[in-house]
Amino acid sequence: MTHDPLAERAYRELYPGKEPPRELRVTYSAKFKGFNARVLMTPRDITFSLSRKFVEASDELKVGVMQQLMNRLFKTKHETLEIQLYSKFIKNMTDYAATTRVDPYLQDRFEVINTRYFDGFMMVPNLAWGTYSLTKLGHYEYATDTIILSTALKEDEELLDYVLYHEMLHKKLKFDEKPGGFTRSHTKTFRTAERKFHVKDAEKRLERFVRERRRARKTKRVPPRSKPFRSLADFFRF
Repeated sequence: MTHDPLAERAYRELYPGKEPPRELRVTYSAKFKGFNARVLMTPRDITFSLSRKFVEASDELKVGVMQQLMNRLFKTKHETLEIQLYSKFIKNMTDYAATTRVDPYLQDRFEVINTRYFDGFMMVPNLAWGTYSLTKLGHYEYATDTIILSTALKEDEELLDYVLYHEMLHKKLKFDEKPGGFTRSHTKTFRTAERKFHVKDAEKRLERFVRERRRARKTKRVPPRSKPFRSLADFFRF
């Protein structure tokens, strides 16, 4: 079998003495944001698809991300210096990512939460709307310092604030590193901070919100039309 040299190096460092079970291939794609990647195994080969940003990156970073993907693929937890390097690289990228897209309304909500819970010290990340999703209401991308929120949350500003606060905690606390390049974001520290949100039953309200809208979609009923946003003062009393 003919292997990509860098992928072969990554495999043999991670599994010394073992032969790759399939041909190892590497491709670069513009589909990924930041320094993200994925791996796909077929009966013929194992293909690592890396973001094009990796083209100019060091070999150590490329090896690190491929080894991290192999740990997930083969359900192992081996540790290497390259895996540690890649994890630290991603963890610190949030401090250097450019802010290029900020939705004005989400920025207003961000500033309210920033003042109330973070003493106004958190730097504004990229803030954007995603699609209408009831499975992923919010997401924080470390590599691009971006918070993305589901448009479903436009129906309830208080729940929007709760999800936004949750993602802002990810930006602040980042993640704990575990052996093999695995990470853990919802730590005890994270959960303790999450409970400081001023609406104590926010999680239950969010679950009910999702449940009602899923039921409405199943019965082909249209969810209630969003009410227009009111001023910040209508929602917060300091």
